Amino acid sequence: MSTDDRALIGALIELQGGIRRVARATGLDHSTLAKWLKGEQATLSAAKVALLRDAIGLPEEMPDDARVHVWSPRMGMDALRRAVSAFFPQGAAVARSSWSAPNRDRLRNLARLTFPAEVYGLYDGRRRAVVRNPPGVFLDVDTLPGLRWIGPAGARSLRIDDAERDVWMKGTLDLALFDAAWPGSDDSTDAEVIAVIRALGLSNRDAIGVLRESAAEANPPEIPPARR
Repeated sequence: MSTDDRALIGALIELQGGIRRVARATGLDHSTLAKWLKGEQATLSAAKVALLRDAIGLPEEMPDDARVHVWSPRMGMDALRRAVSAFFPQGAAVARSSWSAPNRDRLRNLARLTFPAEVYGLYDGRRRAVVRNPPGVFLDVDTLPGLRWIGPAGARSLRIDDAERDVWMKGTLDLALFDAAWPGSDDSTDAEVIAVIRALGLSNRDAIGVLRESAAEANPPEIPPARR
């Protein structure tokens, strides 16, 4: 296993509660896991490595697109930056929760002395992640590779119902819940379209060609009836 691969695993462990929490979830000994991450213990069975990879959303050395990845930075931005680079190599669109934006909802929370986690969604048209920052710690999108707000300065927020706030702040999210909250689910934005094009590895020219072919198939030219 390369040093970079082990560093990514370490970053994902940090973003998911740390060594002790991940060790408990996987049944691994936390001291053994810590030594393995530092390279001090080279032996960790293939079965245990596979179990670890699955737990952190990286089965078979590839991000799992069948789940919503949840990351909670606690020790700076390095781990998050590494995760974003690995999971969203072509970049991703970002939307934040309404309470993480400087609006009336935010002022209401301050007035009530309630400080929820700052929640952000990341989406590239295929892969989904949620970042949960501590209260008052806002996501600096400009410092993360390839990320961009939906709308000017993050004007468009995740559409989260009041009944679903708790699961967004501290629960397990499924794809359907994420997709229902993603802004533009009923009308994709330019940023979302571009994100999908980049995720598929298409050039602008190729994407235009695909759209034209699709439009031609959906609206074939009318053939006049044969003359008798």
